Amino acid sequence: MALDLEAIEGLTTTPDDKAWATIIERVMSICGAPLDAEKAPGEVTRRDRAIGEIDHFLSSAAWGCGRPLGTPPRGMLTRSLNGGPRLIAPKPS
Repeated sequence: MALDLEAIEGLTTTPDDKAWATIIERVMSICGAPLDAEKAPGEVTRRDRAIGEIDHFLSSAAWGCGRPLGTPPRGMLTRSLNGGPRLIAPKPS
């Protein structure tokens, strides 16, 4: 799931809280599904590769190759009752 030009432009021109919400939503869409124990090793590898483009974007932004993103807003990502991560919508500004 490579980041296309439109995605990169969106992440670098929107406010930090919206950019982080987009990043977290994208990662959760890739990694949020339950794992089948029999297929877990291959599925983890596939998911890791799928988020590689996002990881590359974030590391590039952190090193000043683009507009650095601020810290993710508090409460953006939390744990659900069963211990799994879930996305929490940011409070309206």
